[in-house]
Amino acid sequence: MGLEVTVVAGLASRAWKSLSARPGTLPFQSYDWCRTWTARVADSAGALPMVLEVGDSTRIYGVAPLMVTETPALERVVHWLGWPDSEYGDVLCDPEYDPWAMSVAVLNFLRAGLGHAWDRVDLRTAPWSPLLDVGHAQGTWSIEEAGGCVITALDDAARLDSLLASKEYARKARRLERLGPLKLRVEQNPARITAAMERLLELHAQEWAWRAGTAGVLDRPGMADFHRDLAMVMGARGHLVMAELCTGERVICSYCGLRVGKSFFGWRTGFDPQLADYSPGQIMYRRLLPALAEMGVEDFDWGITPLSYKDVFATSFRSVYQLGVTLPDDDAGQSLATGRISAAAGSRTAEAGRICVRLIAASTGWRWRTAETHLPSTAIPIPSSNPWT
Repeated sequence: MGLEVTVVAGLASRAWKSLSARPGTLPFQSYDWCRTWTARVADSAGALPMVLEVGDSTRIYGVAPLMVTETPALERVVHWLGWPDSEYGDVLCDPEYDPWAMSVAVLNFLRAGLGHAWDRVDLRTAPWSPLLDVGHAQGTWSIEEAGGCVITALDDAARLDSLLASKEYARKARRLERLGPLKLRVEQNPARITAAMERLLELHAQEWAWRAGTAGVLDRPGMADFHRDLAMVMGARGHLVMAELCTGERVICSYCGLRVGKSFFGWRTGFDPQLADYSPGQIMYRRLLPALAEMGVEDFDWGITPLSYKDVFATSFRSVYQLGVTLPDDDAGQSLATGRISAAAGSRTAEAGRICVRLIAASTGWRWRTAETHLPSTAIPIPSSNPWT
């Protein structure tokens, strides 16, 4: 029995909600994260959600939360839903099903749509994803290292103490205490997280006004409300953690991260620029990491943005890869002009069943508005097991 790939209307995927609740799901691909991002940011970002369900006539085995954007040059590009605010992504797969077969179905679907519904696929992908193995095996995909994330292991107390030791920041902490008792608050109570998020947004705006005369990410439409909604939604589920460094009752540095099981993903920060000389961020991290370790967190992912201060805390480095495919030059002009690939080019992908795609384009400005489009069928048979394992 072959796999069918279908684009669901909007974000109405029950399977996605179920798979999001499984251990190991990246927070940036959870239903809560993507639904909140879509509600607040997608329209202003010109993003059309495209959530793929992969299954057969009996059940859904996997979900790939994607979106299509359009560049100023009218190039239609597929990204993970929430990009660039989502760090990196992967297909959500039922652990009882073969992730290799799931990846084959998703990549064949995306390749079949080149020139018909999009012109390029550009996915910043987790290093453990079988998508990379399948893309390499198919040979038509480009795979390039796209930076990575500093990782701090928190499960070795002696090693962590050695990593965090610093006479310089100990002196700065003592100087800060002249302004009031220095303490760290780690907040997971949903009733208090929303207020803590408001303080973070205020500090983030102050920090970036001082750094660059901007409000940082908050300059983008919908981003402040996205943070507020996320605090309520993911805070209520215990996945969002707020940390605040205080002198007395004055919050001088704030940090927000996402916890999934024993992993913590750092996300957003802000500090009082009047106290920049005291390095409040460095002082807070040196208190936050041991606090997270006591909470049972074993690894801290600092995120993909390359900032030198993170390197101090590195115990390892997690590479992230850009998985992409682009319409060949001889087809690209026709695609941009007409919005569809030629029948001859489409027939190059044969065998293994027909893919039915429902593209729901609610926004104006899209050059494709198909209620139901039959894309070329998948290019290679789906194996029963993963030969790369």
